Amino acid sequence: MMENIDNYEDELEYTRIKKPGLKMNYTVFEQEELAKCAADPIYFMENYFYIVSKGGEILFKPYDYQKEMVRNFQGYENNIMLTARQMGKTTVAAAFILWYAMFNSTKTILLLGNILATAKEIMERIQFAYEMCPDFIRDGVEKYNVTEVRFENKSRIIARATTPSAARGLSVNLLYLDEFAFVPEGFQAEFWSAVSPTLVSSKGRCIITSTPNTEYDQFASIWNESQRFVDEGGNEYDPNGTGINDFKGIMVRWDSHPDRTQEWATKEEYKIGSSRFKREYNCEFVTYQETLIDGIKLSEIKKRSVREPIKVTDDIQWFKPIEYGMTYVVGLDPSGGTGGDDAAIQVYELPTLRQVAEWKNNKYLITDQVKLLRRILLQIAYEMQEMGARNIEDSLFWTLENNSIGEAAILAVQNLGIENFPGTLINEPRRTRTGRIRKGMTTTKSTKKTACIHMQKLMETFRMDVASKNLHRQLNDFIRAGSEDGVFKAKLGCKDDLVSATLLIVRMIDIISKFEENTADVIGETLEDFDESYFMPLGYMMTYNR
Repeated sequence: MMENIDNYEDELEYTRIKKPGLKMNYTVFEQEELAKCAADPIYFMENYFYIVSKGGEILFKPYDYQKEMVRNFQGYENNIMLTARQMGKTTVAAAFILWYAMFNSTKTILLLGNILATAKEIMERIQFAYEMCPDFIRDGVEKYNVTEVRFENKSRIIARATTPSAARGLSVNLLYLDEFAFVPEGFQAEFWSAVSPTLVSSKGRCIITSTPNTEYDQFASIWNESQRFVDEGGNEYDPNGTGINDFKGIMVRWDSHPDRTQEWATKEEYKIGSSRFKREYNCEFVTYQETLIDGIKLSEIKKRSVREPIKVTDDIQWFKPIEYGMTYVVGLDPSGGTGGDDAAIQVYELPTLRQVAEWKNNKYLITDQVKLLRRILLQIAYEMQEMGARNIEDSLFWTLENNSIGEAAILAVQNLGIENFPGTLINEPRRTRTGRIRKGMTTTKSTKKTACIHMQKLMETFRMDVASKNLHRQLNDFIRAGSEDGVFKAKLGCKDDLVSATLLIVRMIDIISKFEENTADVIGETLEDFDESYFMPLGYMMTYNR
């Protein structure tokens, strides 16, 4: 019984679909061809899988690297392909999916695109190739529409967008994820945590293809594990086989294509820019979105400075010891402590601009966040005094954001007694209606924009250290917000609380540089080539409590 096709005989003429239950007398040649196709997907592709090219309808003739993809699809249950653009990865996957569905009965193939339109476009390729197949090769169909094809052998192909619930209710035998790196990060992780146990229990197969994006998403995680051949227990895996996650990794750079030369690459890089070329053709994890810190610079920062903490106490990661003669700045970006946004604390050293410590948590109540801030200040002050420092107020500075939820944090500070917090509290210069100075710092669109400009320059010139992997990850996700000039925020499904705390540090550094000569020299050298239209005063001065 056909579904989703009205006036079947008319549609059969139009779509060239094989009717279910059609009785055929096969010639010896047709029987031999059918057997060859069933045994070898490459034979099927080269002789019966049609594609649309500039020259019209032509048979697909896979290149050697594409044949290798197919052999891996056959030989390994799980495959992940990190590929350059325009390498025909989707065509190869579409051809394999059609072959797998027609020559294996009772299989469910779930085809997921980063958006539904992508999944439908891949389904169109599959349906076009199916319609071009002769009846003696193809299976009959019982259901045929833009999102599902069900064959007479009870195998089916379902096309959907990648969402956390995309595989719900399905027992999937083959999962195909196209451009998985460009699914929102939150969806990637949630979807994968839901579907991967199902694939394991059902012994399902998986094919993931994508050009790279950020190095911290689920796609990157799966890829990186496919390239690890020694697990944490010291067990070695075959470097020519799967990685520790049982995925076979396949990388296909631009030069795998026989028609691409170095001359072509040079022209293409000049046309689209180095960052985009590295991502789209050289398979490097450089985010495609407009991040505050340039993507290539972020990759270099990771190589130069991201490192493991030297110790962890109370979830505080310490990246370097306190040193005599240095100045320290500490910033708290508070949160509600209800499991949503994180509260975050950053600690930096001046004039070196090295990251000293970091903390984040989304469960601490505001009072506990403030107590932890005080604990960090007490720890730094104690170590400074042990080394002989006397004027702690002149070498330890701290602040916290006082917007919205920050008001409660300011109240918690007052309840604990500001005098019990070592160092100098930096406040906004704005006065309330009563004439009093408001404690802490207020983040506005203007102050955030200017602090972003300063932080960008400090980090892109490698003056400001990024030791934390978590901060580095959030910088990868800190992108321009729409078309608004100079406004940046975390992309969908990501957080930027560590970045926000770092922006507080940058604002304090700007203040301190006005009266501390060594810091002023570092900041001045870094920002001296700023265009005056961008290098604006932050619009505040330092007031303090001791």
